[in-house]
Amino acid sequence: MRVKVKDLVELEKRLKKLAPAMEKGLRGIALRAARYGATRGVLHSRRAGIRATGTYEQSFSSHETPDGAVVGNASEHAVFVELGRRPGRRPPLDAILKWLVNKGLVSLKLPRISDREARKGDYAERGGVTGEARSGKQRARLKAIQKRRAEAFKRRQRKKHVMAAMGQAFGIQKKIGKRGTTGHRIMRSVHRDVQRYVKRELRRMAAMLR
Repeated sequence: MRVKVKDLVELEKRLKKLAPAMEKGLRGIALRAARYGATRGVLHSRRAGIRATGTYEQSFSSHETPDGAVVGNASEHAVFVELGRRPGRRPPLDAILKWLVNKGLVSLKLPRISDREARKGDYAERGGVTGEARSGKQRARLKAIQKRRAEAFKRRQRKKHVMAAMGQAFGIQKKIGKRGTTGHRIMRSVHRDVQRYVKRELRRMAAMLR
């Protein structure tokens, strides 16, 4: 589109007529750029391997504002993904456990141990149940002892399972507290992508006004 003018007064009039359309066009560019930024944020997070639970990836959003539009990430750990964590302070242990579980590195599901497996395990650890078994009462007593020992073996195995997972989480927690973590700068990459998108769209818009 081209605008021919003869003097400054006519130019001012023409610009006033174009102003609403230009403002609408600029708002459209801003909103499309924010949506594009959210899409790029998902892509950058996937490339960085930030996908334990999918929460961060799903928390990218964009919306219109009175001044244009914004794009961001609303997840509670977005700041640590972006900037990392300084040494000296440990992250919550439950967050580390959740991360390990979602990564498939540990399981908090207690192992299922049959009575037979428990008896065998207890026998391997403590040996067999000894005592006289001449009468029915004596045999019942030995069976009761064997059952109690089998149940105790199950509890010990479950406790070992949980403690192993906790120990792994504690080790990671301690390491992060000592060394910190490095940020991925996802939003910085998004900002760069949005800037390029806006410049491209502004050049296109300017070409239409020539």
